[in-house]
Amino acid sequence: MKCKIETSNGIMFLKGIDRDKRLEIADYIELYDSSLLMVSLILDKKEYFDWGKNHVIYTKLWGCIDSMMNVVVPFIYQHMQIEFNYIRAEKDNSHYLEGYDSYYFNMHGVPVIYSTKKEMPGWDWVKDSDYKRISIAQKDGKQGVVRNDGSVFVEPIYKKVEINFSNPEIIVTSDDNIRTSIVYRKDEKAWRFLPIGHRYIYFSYDLYVLVNQNDLEYAVDKQFNIVVPPYFDSIKVDSHYIVVKRNGQCGILSRNKTIFVNGIRNPIYAPITKIEFDDIKILGNRAIVVKNALQGIINLENGDILCLPCIPIEYPILPYTLNDNAIAFKTTKHQYGYFDLEGHLLFEIKIEDDKINETSIRAFKNGKVYLFSNKYQYVFNKDGSYERTRIVQRYWGETYHNYDAERWDALTDGMEGDYPGSGVDYDLLGF
Repeated sequence: MKCKIETSNGIMFLKGIDRDKRLEIADYIELYDSSLLMVSLILDKKEYFDWGKNHVIYTKLWGCIDSMMNVVVPFIYQHMQIEFNYIRAEKDNSHYLEGYDSYYFNMHGVPVIYSTKKEMPGWDWVKDSDYKRISIAQKDGKQGVVRNDGSVFVEPIYKKVEINFSNPEIIVTSDDNIRTSIVYRKDEKAWRFLPIGHRYIYFSYDLYVLVNQNDLEYAVDKQFNIVVPPYFDSIKVDSHYIVVKRNGQCGILSRNKTIFVNGIRNPIYAPITKIEFDDIKILGNRAIVVKNALQGIINLENGDILCLPCIPIEYPILPYTLNDNAIAFKTTKHQYGYFDLEGHLLFEIKIEDDKINETSIRAFKNGKVYLFSNKYQYVFNKDGSYERTRIVQRYWGETYHNYDAERWDALTDGMEGDYPGSGVDYDLLGF
């Protein structure tokens, strides 16, 4: 692209960048040992009046021209500077916290892979990937991926390329805006191209969760055999079970049982429940299921319903306490109590002078449940009545220790504490 510099009323303009429009030169930097000139152009200027003052906002972009007035580095960068005999250009990128992507050029405007100083003649630019092994690059307006040695990994044929180094994953966008993933297989230490329009979501418990061109999620194993078909809006993988969702309703699949369906060559995971719940939370070999704002419990090993959804979600239930036609709950205010399995509130634990230990919450057995505080042992009945017994003796390791006696000794002048191995004379401590 040819351009020329014009001067009017002491102001320099560059003409030829945007048809015949003259763009004001805001700043320029001459480079030593180079024919290039780093130029900053004012592409837009807005004036406004605020607090009694006139203000001007400039939109400026940097690029480079050579001595023959050819545009060598396009005017697409927000910042440009010299860094260790290279030109460093920065472009705004609001998707990342650092705010800018960096690109390096040599003193002749040739793109450079900065980590290896490999020059890339014929390319538009190479995005700096902070010493990663691959980088996004553009050639003739199309993007691809190059390795650090300059070889091409993904041909520059795409409208846009993105790299997620944390997954890791490459997402390519074609001219018709179809996005496709290229996934790194950690087990094989190799990259796999997914079918056109399919994208990678995450890898968990040896399964890849993907999404097809219709935004339906599915799962494949390490051999890329389909184990959950593309039928669901979302898939959440667990070690032995999978929670799937479609049209706002949830169901559970078993990873221990499989079935065959028409159209899929390999067996897929078998359903444990129908897709009929509003929410599901897996806890070990049981799951809390929610339907119409009511909770229930399902045994995941055989799919049996242990408790129909009948307990309000305002009382989060504890599945491990289900027994003897009762189940405990714990609210956000650390209040405890029990429901029966028909959804009737049996009682809430309300003790004015004491507080039950959370770790002591357990299941009913033979119509009674034994709970503990720091002071008492409680025996509750299903009607909420209880008896309590003061805890007067405990063990420190394997040595008997009477805490009540210790408290008395501590308050008694001239006595010795009976803490194992203590022999402290409290009189010497001022008691």
